Amino acid sequence: MSLDWNAQAIANIDALLKDDKFNTLLETAVFLCMSLGMSSITKKNYKEWYRRIWLWEAVQGAARTSGEGKEVFFTEAEVYRLVGLKTNAEHWPRGKFTTSIKGTALRVAIKHRERTRSEKQPT
Repeated sequence: MSLDWNAQAIANIDALLKDDKFNTLLETAVFLCMSLGMSSITKKNYKEWYRRIWLWEAVQGAARTSGEGKEVFFTEAEVYRLVGLKTNAEHWPRGKFTTSIKGTALRVAIKHRERTRSEKQPT
């Protein structure tokens, strides 16, 4: 199934789309809706979307990078600017997201351990 999205309900969207940084923010948010299990960002749920992206980025690293390659983490204000975004991503209850992010954290930890296994361990 393709990921469909609509940003027309975002306040001042026509002006915002002229800004390259906003376009990157929007594109990143669209794809993250699948990983976060949230199909839209509304005034009612934007804090939950922010909570989930905060956890996701804590485990995976920043979803975006600057032109200089520095990690750029989502802020609550950025998520609020995206209120009105709608996608056809599956909606997950908080418990399903929590289970998913725990599994992701475990896989990340295992990969890290495998990468560092050959390093000399302290005695």
